[in-house]
Amino acid sequence: MQDNIEVALEKLDSSLKKATNILVISHQGADIDAAASCLLFKELASIHYNNIQDIDIRLEGKPSTPISSIRDLKKILSNYIESFDEIFLDKYDTLVIVDASDLGRCFDNADFKMIEDNNILVIDHHQNDLLHRVDIHIDRALASATEEIYTGFRGIFKEDLIVSKYIAELIQIGVISDTNNFQFEKPKSQTYEIFVDLYDYAKVDPKSILKHSYKLTKKANEYLIKLIENTRYKDNFAYTYLLDIPEEDRADAGLAKHYFSDLYLRNIEGVEWGFLVKKECGVENQWGASFRSQFGKREVRDIAMSFPGGGGHLYAAGCSFTATSLEDAFRIVLEAEEKTRK
Repeated sequence: MQDNIEVALEKLDSSLKKATNILVISHQGADIDAAASCLLFKELASIHYNNIQDIDIRLEGKPSTPISSIRDLKKILSNYIESFDEIFLDKYDTLVIVDASDLGRCFDNADFKMIEDNNILVIDHHQNDLLHRVDIHIDRALASATEEIYTGFRGIFKEDLIVSKYIAELIQIGVISDTNNFQFEKPKSQTYEIFVDLYDYAKVDPKSILKHSYKLTKKANEYLIKLIENTRYKDNFAYTYLLDIPEEDRADAGLAKHYFSDLYLRNIEGVEWGFLVKKECGVENQWGASFRSQFGKREVRDIAMSFPGGGGHLYAAGCSFTATSLEDAFRIVLEAEEKTRK
């Protein structure tokens, strides 16, 4: 259960004052907000806590969105690792999870014994259930993980918080990318206020962020065509699928999935919400589902959270599950939707 925010911030401050070596991680297949959040936490913690000797960032799996050329994001997204088996967690006294609340979303075959001696801090904005021990949990359902981190540090340091052009850029990048320039979710008024304040430090162009997020390769365009051709319609929703994706095409298929879910699906006449199912490469009977909805329509996070480890935003969420075939996968998702319908 999440602490009262004042209590949580006191605990965060106390914990960081004692920390020496920190590992910052986020969900597999990191998106722009996840990468920006990792960099933002590292920057703010390094500036404000002189006792911290080292802060490492490690992300598992290829990024889920096109690698951005924006300052430092390309480096961090390109420097992903295949498996956390490469990381010796006993080197760190503190583990910080940003833009996710479940270790199972951060690395495969999560062995919680590996982190039993670590202080675990979670800074998320998805309002998902915790599935393992956490020492500090901050999640106010803000527009992005970067906003959660910034407002958390602002709550600790008040007017003494140091803000640079770089910090302002990272916060804005996270908000723009995770809300598709304020279209996906309804940000709180403070999000706009923060944006106005930070704009004096750095003027980030939303179009430049979104251009990197939705730029398709030729191969990705081929997969987008498949998704459109495979689309089925029922009542006020639509759904589609991708099958048999070769390992070398995973990145391109991911781009197509990203584009279809965020832009195409939400703009079909008469379609209020929908989903995409994809068979996971190399894992027998393992499937993933990605849900999207227009603002104010079906709250698809409820569907995703009915599956173990599933979750996300109210109108953009995802989950994994087992199924024996495509039709079985559709059946499982549609039954979950019916059960969670309000």
